[in-house]
Amino acid sequence: MNAAQGEQPFGKQSLNQKALQFAEPDAQNFKKPVQPLAVLYNRKANVAAIILYCIVGGLSLLLLISSGGRPASLIIVFLNLAILAIIIFYRMAAKRKSIVSFDANGITCADGRQLLWTNFKGKHIRLRRTQSGLQRIWRIEFIFSEGGEAWLIPLRLKNYEEVLSVVKVLPEAVVKK
Repeated sequence: MNAAQGEQPFGKQSLNQKALQFAEPDAQNFKKPVQPLAVLYNRKANVAAIILYCIVGGLSLLLLISSGGRPASLIIVFLNLAILAIIIFYRMAAKRKSIVSFDANGITCADGRQLLWTNFKGKHIRLRRTQSGLQRIWRIEFIFSEGGEAWLIPLRLKNYEEVLSVVKVLPEAVVKK
C-alpha cells in the first residue's frame, strides 16, 4: 500500500525510529550502483560553524577579561562553552554518520564503516516544515541490519543530482505491522 492508496508515507510518520521493525526489501527490486560515486559536501556549514565558535569564544574571552573574573561572568562563560561543546558533539556525531561514497558493495561512511547492500533495509526520508509551510527533505537515512545507519543531508551536497540518481532507485524502508 502506498500514499496514493491511503497509507501515510513513511517519511511523514512521527514514530521513534528505534522502535520500528523494518521489513527486508526485495533484493532484486533495486539497482545497486556499479560505478563508485563520491559524495561531495559544501564547506559553507563548516565555515559558518567555525565563525560561530570564534564569535562565541571571543565574546566569552572579552567578557572574562573585562569583568575581572567575577562569579557571574564566569557562569556566563561556562554556559557559553557548554553550549559550544554540545553543538560540537552533535556536529561530530552527524559527521560520523555522513556518507562518503556509494559503490557496488555498499555505502562508506565518514568514520570508515562499510555498510553492505546485503544488510540494507531501506531509506527513510526525514522531512522538515519551512516557515512558509512547505515540506522539504531534511535528511535521508539509510537503514541497515544490526543497527547500521548512514545519513545524507541534501542541502549540503555539491553533487546533488548525481547522488539523487543513485538514491531514488533504492527502496523505501517498510514498517512491519
